[in-house]
Amino acid sequence: MAAWSVEETVRYFSSYAAKYDEDLSPETYPAPFVVPAWVLERLLDTPELAQLDKGAGSEPPRPLRVLDLGCGTGQRVFFEHPLRDHFRVVGMLALARKLPFAETHCKDIESELDIGLDFDAVVCIGVMDFCRDPSVFKQLHKMLSPSGCAGITFPDARGDGSLAKFNREQIESLADAHQLSIVRSEQLFGYRDSETGEDTHYIGVVLIRK
Repeated sequence: MAAWSVEETVRYFSSYAAKYDEDLSPETYPAPFVVPAWVLERLLDTPELAQLDKGAGSEPPRPLRVLDLGCGTGQRVFFEHPLRDHFRVVGMLALARKLPFAETHCKDIESELDIGLDFDAVVCIGVMDFCRDPSVFKQLHKMLSPSGCAGITFPDARGDGSLAKFNREQIESLADAHQLSIVRSEQLFGYRDSETGEDTHYIGVVLIRK
């Protein structure tokens, strides 16, 4: 499975970071808008937040914990929602822009991650493209709270190129092997490569613990 090294990935996004947000839109790169919204929809369906979202109910016992894994400049859906004060968002990239992350960390997600919390939600958008080994699956079951969910994008296994590719059977097998169930799966347009002109498509999934 071809993919970039950690050094190549850091080098590319370090140079691209200054104009990344300018290039990002629901039309040119829908995944960061669509898949986190699926996760947010599930979070808002929890009893405490469902009542708050309707303008009723008491404060939830604690903020819901969200891990933005490979956050880049941040998945804004959690910061822009009216109930944003009820989310505690942790970003896995020290160079995230000035969004109100509770914490940021800069680590290799293909190594063991130990940040001391179980999360109500994990989002991982545009990250599996660069993974040589989808070992993050080994950690998701541990990261998620018993009722938590994860939203992840996988570059669809068509076309050539140096990025990792996945098909639905591989994703289902990875989920099953690590005690996760897929509760939503859709194909999405990813983006058009500015150098090759090739379109990348994603398979977006939402997973829960078995």
